[in-house]
Parts: sequence; structure tokens; C-alpha cells
Amino acid sequence: MTRYRVVAAVCAALGLIATIAAVALIAVAPANAAPLDKGHFHDVATDSFDCDGTPVQQTDEVDVNFLFNQRGGAKHPFPY
Repeated sequence: MTRYRVVAAVCAALGLIATIAAVALIAVAPANAAPLDKGHFHDVATDSFDCDGTPVQQTDEVDVNFLFNQRGGAKHPFPY
């Protein structure tokens, strides 16, 4: 074998080992995120104002779903 083929074979083998290790870690690692809070809220706000002599009524409506997950250790729920 030439030197190039040996280097190529070693690189291919290392790449295969790294890929297998990454797949194994992803498949085996448990999801360690515990929900801290989950909720939903709906808010409607109406504002009336004058824009250079033109009366304006602005209506805003939001619909929000949220989920806060804890990541990392149990001692500090947020990573600061």
C-alpha cells in the first residue's frame, strides 16, 4: 500500500468511528429537560388616538403558548 492509501484508510476508519459514537450518544442520551411552567394566554388591547387630525383606533390581539424547560443541573434553573 502506498502512503496515501494508508492515510486515507485511517481517516475513513476514524470518521466511521466518530459517526458511530455520535449516533450512539444521540440515541442513548435521555432528554433531561424538566418543564418548569407551561401555559397559554390571549390578550386584546384597543387604543384610540389622533394622527394629524385623523382619528385612529388600533386593535391588537395576541395569542401566546409557552413552555419553559429546565436545562442543566437542578441547582440553577437558568444558566447565569
